[in-house]
Amino acid sequence: MIFSEIYSLYYKAVSRILALSVEGKLTEKDLYAISRENAFPESAMTIVPALRNKEWPLLTDDLHTPLERAPRLPLSTLEKRWLKAVLSDPRVSLFAPEMKGLEETEPLFDLQDIVCFDRYRDGDPFTNERYRARFRTIWKALKEKKLLHLEFISGKGNTVSGTCLPLKLEYSDTDDKFRLLALKEGEIRTINLGRITRAEIGNPAPDSAIPDEPSPKRNTVFIITDERNALQRVLMQFSHYKKEAEKLDEKHVKVTLTYDQDEEIDLTIQLLSFGRFIEVLSPDSIRKNIRERIEKQIQFFNN
Repeated sequence: MIFSEIYSLYYKAVSRILALSVEGKLTEKDLYAISRENAFPESAMTIVPALRNKEWPLLTDDLHTPLERAPRLPLSTLEKRWLKAVLSDPRVSLFAPEMKGLEETEPLFDLQDIVCFDRYRDGDPFTNERYRARFRTIWKALKEKKLLHLEFISGKGNTVSGTCLPLKLEYSDTDDKFRLLALKEGEIRTINLGRITRAEIGNPAPDSAIPDEPSPKRNTVFIITDERNALQRVLMQFSHYKKEAEKLDEKHVKVTLTYDQDEEIDLTIQLLSFGRFIEVLSPDSIRKNIRERIEKQIQFFNN
């Protein structure tokens, strides 16, 4: 792996300890606090003894260090090449990421070399200048907590306009589209960015209109029939969700997955992509959504 989520935390924790030691401010209490805060709660049991017993010969008994300067963790050439490739993705570039220092770096891979076989082909036009301008307008309003004046095409083909409070942008990997979650007339609406034809920033949103609580958590329970490597594919697809798995028998596993309520549409689409290998037991809202989508597909093919 180019970046290691596990081991890089140890490097960061130790570098912070050494930086404080270079300044002559390190205490025994800091050793434990920095280890817990910058790595894992139990990391102090590994990091502190390794430093104190000289397994890592970086600290003296009086908590000084032979280093003259605070350590730095510069990026390797391989890491820079990987970052250049990722930041070149048109979806990532929508957020105008900082490319300083990577001007002369060759991307590690070409995005055209990656073929997604489980994704719809009518994704958003990420390279279209008008789309990009509207995206950044919406993104700015979201960060500055300002109202948005929008005009968009509804699913029925009607032109709709109005003012809303943007709450969140989410991306569907299956649809390859961005969606805006916005508060309008007391209800949370979901709008595909590709359907938006005009976006203008309005006045700052009144404090009373900004929700105090994040999207509530909900659970969905489903059973996986482990055929054609379905269990592994499901666990990889939903690796970023909190979940619990219970083996029922040799072929069936029950999964309880926790998600934000405003992610329910995207989660439903992802569950649908596994077809007969997943049976959703709850909640009723996802079961109803799945049933309606299947009925529409049957009706479409019958016509």
